[in-house]
Amino acid sequence: DPLSKNHTRLVAILTAKAIKQFNEAGIDELEKHFKGKSVRVTGTIARQDYRGRGSIPAVEIVIDDLSQIEMVM
Repeated sequence: DPLSKNHTRLVAILTAKAIKQFNEAGIDELEKHFKGKSVRVTGTIARQDYRGRGSIPAVEIVIDDLSQIEMVM
């Protein structure tokens, strides 16, 4: 199981500002827009420990601007 207790998740979090930018660009269905595509994201990474909440630890990167996301071919 890739999400066992010996693993860590990497989570990209979109802020309200980034979601608004997507919406203004005409992208309302983010899951559909990114499904099957590879992306490169840049930003500050922070480690979060959610084990007390029943989840494995996670490394998070916060996306506050669309310039932090690049489609990779």
